[in-house]
Amino acid sequence: MTPRAVLGMTLYNNAGHLREAADSILAQTHGDFALLMLDDGSSDEAEGIAREYERRDGRVRYRRHAERQGMVPTWKEVVEIARREYPHAEYFAWVSDHDRWDSRWLARMASELDAHPEAVLAYPHTRRIDERGELTGKEPRAFDTSGLEDRDQRWRRFCWSGFGSGDMVYGLMRFRALEAAGIFRPVLNPDRLLIAELTLQGRIRQ
Repeated sequence: MTPRAVLGMTLYNNAGHLREAADSILAQTHGDFALLMLDDGSSDEAEGIAREYERRDGRVRYRRHAERQGMVPTWKEVVEIARREYPHAEYFAWVSDHDRWDSRWLARMASELDAHPEAVLAYPHTRRIDERGELTGKEPRAFDTSGLEDRDQRWRRFCWSGFGSGDMVYGLMRFRALEAAGIFRPVLNPDRLLIAELTLQGRIRQ
């Protein structure tokens, strides 16, 4: 059965946080998803942990590079694998191997995209935590183009407003929009370029 969403988790030497990250993803209240883990040649215990989760939960798939390829190629490849293995999935999101995800995250993001067909990306406010899991003082950034139908207005807001592409890139995206935007290109700041491309395609909801 095809999941509505594929969550792509790239792994690299974050075994110390991987269990907490994976547990928070698998505890989502919206369970219609697949979790695709792509390991970029980790040298710590990440492989063993990931394979344990693959055995335990049928939604999890694990792939591994024999040698490290780097962040940009790995982030792009996990999308390409997801499209091959789940060609009918509607949504995609990157999820990290060192973050903690609210259990309602996927349900809320999917409901935003379901209710607003003109939106190409939905993402939440992001709070920073330290190594102990305690909140830091850094406040989340706000960027939203949901009220702007005109493409030129969206582009001007993107160019002149502060935005946090490092947060937005972890939002839930329409698969077709992500592919049309070129996914991750081999350029400086590929996350900024991706958000720029998505801004031109449609609205972004925070």
